[in-house]
Amino acid sequence: MIVTGFIPLAGMAGTGWGQHQPDPSRLETVSQPAQGGPTSVTIVFENDAIRVLRIRMEPHEKTPMHEITARLVVWLTDAHLRDTAPDGSSHEIHRRAGAVEWTPTRRHAGENLGDHPIEFLGILPQPNRPAR
Repeated sequence: MIVTGFIPLAGMAGTGWGQHQPDPSRLETVSQPAQGGPTSVTIVFENDAIRVLRIRMEPHEKTPMHEITARLVVWLTDAHLRDTAPDGSSHEIHRRAGAVEWTPTRRHAGENLGDHPIEFLGILPQPNRPAR
């Protein structure tokens, strides 16, 4: 599995508040060794305090067991997922677009059980990087 994402390069637009929004004309698609997560991940914002990832799972896409760091999740679409723990136990998750939740660091596998893509934002605190 290949994780495809967009990595902001030089030319980040700053606002004077320590924020960096990628300039769409300067984004480059790169392939990275899979960590086991969804295949479509885009960095949409990053500063010293947070990194915001836009994650998309295609209909019936499955992700193998992988570790995620603690994050705030904002659901952009309705979602129907299966979440599987390392011990093999699983449960179904239903979320509505606009729902917001905290997800702790953990290992899991996922599956989009729906017939439509799902998208969500993962807002990750930057480790050991105090905000300016």
